[in-house]
Parts: sequence; C-alpha cells; structure tokens
Amino acid sequence: MVSRRSSFQRLTWAPVIEGMADFQRRIRGFTIDLGDVFGPVDDHHGRPGPVFVLEGIITDHRDRVAMDHGPDFDCPEDRDLVHWFRNRGTVLAVEISVDVIRPE
Repeated sequence: MVSRRSSFQRLTWAPVIEGMADFQRRIRGFTIDLGDVFGPVDDHHGRPGPVFVLEGIITDHRDRVAMDHGPDFDCPEDRDLVHWFRNRGTVLAVEISVDVIRPE
C-alpha cells in the first residue's frame, strides 16, 4: 500500500524568483510498503522535481531500466518523465516528493 505520510505543503516562488509567479512548489511525503508499487505510472508532464529517499530502497522504473535508490539519494524527475516505483527492499520505504506545479 502506498500512503501519504503527511499532508502536502505548497510554497509560492513569486517573491523569490522572477518569472515564477504562476508556479508553486508542492512537497509531499509517501510511504511504500514492502513489495508495493507507486503507479501504475507516474506522469510528470509539466511538473518537474526531485524525489528524496529517506528510508528503505525504492526501485525506479523508467525508459525500460530499473534502478535502485536508497536513503540520501535524490531521484531527478524532469517535465517529460513517465515512470513508476516499487519497494523491492526489506523495509518500509519513505520518500519526499517535491514538484514544481502550476496551481489549478
């Protein structure tokens, strides 16, 4: 089971970065149980940002390649990425996702 560990937070960049008035930074935390999948696909069209693995190991499946990422690793996600995660580790995986989004 994938669950949101905490509610997300949105931060506006307009006062800090010129040209970013239409964008916000969204921060979310997730847990991924042993053997579970974050998917079936996670499409980042128009919302780039990194994932930070805090605990456990997640396997990132993108471009027909599977790559394991453990704690202290940030996994870049560009605006054209389509991928999915699986927890193939031996413990619960915890990650923080940070997206650059345009509010709806």
